[in-house]
Formats: sequence, C-alpha cells, structure tokens
Amino acid sequence: MSVPVVNVLVTPEQAETLDKALTAANVTHTVEFYPAAHGFAVPDNPPYDKDVAERHWIALQQLFESALPN
Repeated sequence: MSVPVVNVLVTPEQAETLDKALTAANVTHTVEFYPAAHGFAVPDNPPYDKDVAERHWIALQQLFESALPN
C-alpha cells in the first residue's frame, strides 16, 4: 500500500526521518510535498489551488485503488 503524506508544516528533514522510519518498518509509502497552503484541496476554501488539488486527488485516488478491495 502506498501512503501519501501531505503536510506543508513538515520540514524536508522531518519528511526524511519519516521516510527512513517507514522504510525500516517495511512500509510501502510515498512522501510528497504540495506547494500550497493548508486547505488547498477544498474548492470553497480561500487557499484553494486547482492545479495542486488535482495532483493531490489523483494521488489519493491511486492510493484508494491500490489499497481498497473492489
């Protein structure tokens, strides 16, 4: 299962620590950064960013397709 990790409040160093811990635990994962403000994926929020939201929703859909049974 691939787990997208999305949080603009996480530093690259923290993401690297998380990546190493998940790898050591044999967890299949993906760490991604989205260049947008918190709330970027909700269309009626002021920080909405259409391009970044589309990227996020594609990643989330791929996660669901890979992790959830049909």
